[in-house]
Amino acid sequence: MVNDEEMTGRLIYVSPGRDEEFRALVEGSVLLPDPIPVSSLGPWRMVRGLGIVFSAPHEVAHIRDGESKHAERGTGPLAFALARAVGGSAICTAEVQAGDPNWDIGHPYCDAVFQLAVHGPVIDVHMMRPRGVEMCVGLGPVKQLSDRLWHPIVDEAIKAGLQVSIN
Repeated sequence: MVNDEEMTGRLIYVSPGRDEEFRALVEGSVLLPDPIPVSSLGPWRMVRGLGIVFSAPHEVAHIRDGESKHAERGTGPLAFALARAVGGSAICTAEVQAGDPNWDIGHPYCDAVFQLAVHGPVIDVHMMRPRGVEMCVGLGPVKQLSDRLWHPIVDEAIKAGLQVSIN
């Protein structure tokens, strides 16, 4: 049960009735679909919904420029839980990856994300090294295309007391 509590030096207030929503999100985060072997670069897990897409391209260890990169464990389950909560789509990598969906030009994972999005927004979920911010919003190569999406997200994060960086 989530109640008012001190967490990492910050007081978190949870409204009455929100406990059930939080519990459902946590429970949903363990329900991942089976991996789909769709590419020679590695399989992924995917569920199709409507509107927004939550993507976790580094849920498992991957290779970037010939070097092994650590997995960002937990980002996949979070992406799927968020998608379930809003009826959106989700996709994450599964073992074993021979490339990096966020780095390799023409990676088929990106094609799958594009097909799920159908011109809707995509949120890539990543873990961050300590950088002095709690949320970093990457706007992609043409930031004007994402203006309507990122402004409200950043505004809400700042209102919630988070330190936010852009790009």
